[in-house]
Amino acid sequence: MAIYAKQVDNATQDPTGAGWLKLWDYGYDETSKTWATQKLIANDGIVSVQIPSEMPAGQYLIRPEIIAIHNLAAGPAQFYTGCAQR
Repeated sequence: MAIYAKQVDNATQDPTGAGWLKLWDYGYDETSKTWATQKLIANDGIVSVQIPSEMPAGQYLIRPEIIAIHNLAAGPAQFYTGCAQR
């Protein structure tokens, strides 16, 4: 799982292209032997991420992403993305 942000002049503009920065990512936790999605499910689908205080003020698009690799033997990874305004 990962969370990305992109500063935009207008939050309704097309966000494709360069400028995205990764705020957070999480994969496999070796200590607890769990994947990020297992923790997400156990937490009722809620993930909290701290926005860095160094980020300049302005309008941002926030994009959460989950890459599912559970079925790689049968096909490519599955990408689940979304977008939200901040």
